[in-house]
Amino acid sequence: MTDASLLTLPIEVIHHILAYCDTQTILLSIRPVCKHLYSIVNSYDQFELTLDWKSKSKFQWMYRLIPTEGIVKLNILRNEYDGFVDFFLSVCDLRQFTRLRSLTIQHVGEKDLISFFQLINTHTLTSLSINPYKREISTVLFHITSAIEKFQIRRLCMDKCDHIVTHMSWPVDCTLTRLEIGACHYHEYITVLQRLPQLRTIIMKQCVMNDNDVTTPSTSDTKFCSLLKSLTITDFSLFSQQQLELLISFTPVLVHLKLTARERRRFDYVFDGLYWENFIRINLLSLKKFEICFHTETHAVNDLVELITPFRTPFWVEEKRWLIACAFIIWRNEDIWLYTMPISVDIDRDLIRCEISSRDGVCRLTKRCLNQVFDITADETLTTLDLCGNNLKDEGMQHLGDALRKNATLTTLNLQANQIRAAGIQHLANGLRNNKKLATLDLKSNSIGEAGAPYLADILRNNTTLTALYLEYNYIKDDGVQYVASALRHNATLTILSLCENGIKGEGAQYLADALRNNSTLKKLYLYQNRITPDGAKHLADALRINTTLTTFGIGWNLTGIELAQHFAEVIRHNKTLIELDIHYNYLGDEGAAYIADALRYNTKLAVLDVSSNGIRQKGLKQLADALENNTALTAIDLCFNGMEVSDAKYFANTIRNNRMLTEVRLLDEHSWEGHSWELNELHKKDKRLRYEHNRGYRHFVSRD
Repeated sequence: MTDASLLTLPIEVIHHILAYCDTQTILLSIRPVCKHLYSIVNSYDQFELTLDWKSKSKFQWMYRLIPTEGIVKLNILRNEYDGFVDFFLSVCDLRQFTRLRSLTIQHVGEKDLISFFQLINTHTLTSLSINPYKREISTVLFHITSAIEKFQIRRLCMDKCDHIVTHMSWPVDCTLTRLEIGACHYHEYITVLQRLPQLRTIIMKQCVMNDNDVTTPSTSDTKFCSLLKSLTITDFSLFSQQQLELLISFTPVLVHLKLTARERRRFDYVFDGLYWENFIRINLLSLKKFEICFHTETHAVNDLVELITPFRTPFWVEEKRWLIACAFIIWRNEDIWLYTMPISVDIDRDLIRCEISSRDGVCRLTKRCLNQVFDITADETLTTLDLCGNNLKDEGMQHLGDALRKNATLTTLNLQANQIRAAGIQHLANGLRNNKKLATLDLKSNSIGEAGAPYLADILRNNTTLTALYLEYNYIKDDGVQYVASALRHNATLTILSLCENGIKGEGAQYLADALRNNSTLKKLYLYQNRITPDGAKHLADALRINTTLTTFGIGWNLTGIELAQHFAEVIRHNKTLIELDIHYNYLGDEGAAYIADALRYNTKLAVLDVSSNGIRQKGLKQLADALENNTALTAIDLCFNGMEVSDAKYFANTIRNNRMLTEVRLLDEHSWEGHSWELNELHKKDKRLRYEHNRGYRHFVSRD
């Protein structure tokens, strides 16, 4: 097999490839490669020349390199009052553009347009795209009409202009075959069809109709049939079937119909597959291509399957082979979309959605572009989905749960702050029951509550791949924790569980302690900012003494008091697997510090300890320093926000100077720093391990993920 090369292709083929490249790429990147490509580019005669803000600096240079007879498309994409037209006319001689076929000008006035039309000296111009100043539309239209007749224009685009038809005097035997306009009234639409017999394509923003147009149609409107082949309405707003049927009655030979609408305020006939089937069978016998894209609010649709089912009849699947989909749009959490696939619509971001297609009726998670052909393999790259703050609520969770049932790629799902309640968690649990891929699930800051806890337990019991579950700020309380703890006894995959800020007290702590005695997979457990009582702390500590798998435990900010230190000192003394322990903000005081210090003398495994914000003063700090003098396990300790004085810091630094295991020691905070920065800096210079934190928002030693 011989090696293929671009240079071996026929010149005609290379010219065809160049047609897909912009002019700057052709001149800057392709032309200089070699003499052969240099010669091929010089013989190319299908250039598109564009003047905008990006190209203005290089415009003169590009213009000099292109023979004017090789320019077939000219685009002046200007802002209002930017002087682009004057600049262009000072650089270029339009009379030399002898093969110009297409002209596009944005924000043009009557004076500039007259200049252009007078200078163009060619009979090849067939396409005009004009966006005039609004204040000059009526005068500009006269010159556009003249240009249509003079140049025999076939394609006219004025898609930013509304209701222009009544202001135009169409030439006799008008040559237009394609027309793009903004909004127009029904009678303007009829005028266009009647006055432009060669017209084959219309693209318009809206066609405005009222009830009188249907009830009392003009007799002149019913005496003709247009040969229009393609009709597109980009903001379809007709709210009655009768209006649509009247509109289409003049174009019985349509082969292409495209109707899109950003928002349908009512869930009406346009979402009814049976209606469309009957409508097309009766009114559009020649239709080959049908495109729709409609949006409505979620409360109007209870079931996506029910919505898509009428589009799965033999008419759609076998006879026409038009693929339809409906979807819940996640980032527009109140939207249900119905659309044909593929379809080109203007969307400025990834359309992450739960989608059901008429091909198989299966709900899938996808972010495939709507203009791409439906392909299941295109969804296989979606492994991480961040839906934080999307306000999904329970309704959105129903659709997401359906999509997760058959999902085989998603490994990480973030559902933080979505106002999910018990019903929403039930939908999620149903979706994850047979899911074999999801590993990380983040449900922070929702409203799951005690009522949703049984469904959380279902997830833990039935899902066999989940390794990390984050449930902070959900207030499941003791009764809810009972369900979670019960499921933990039988779960064999979860390694990280966060239950911070859930209103857990002593009883809930006991449930978790019982689970820890039986669970052999959990490695990290976080219980920050709960209300765990001394009895609850004892239950947890007793369980941790014999637990052989947990490596990280956080129980900070529970305000439990000295008893917590007493119980967890035994954990430090006896546990052989715990590596990280966070007991900050628990009012341990000097007495609690004494328990911890004594345990550290016997510690052989604990590597990271956070006892910050515990009201430990000079006596307790001294005991901790003495305990660390010969400790051979601890690598990091946090003592910030305990009111440490500079003298305490010096004692600490001197005591641990020979300890080579410690790599970081956080001592002081902003209160201690004031007035002592020089002394503290000197300490830090002597021992780089010593750190001083200036605010409570610093990164904690004990990781929380």
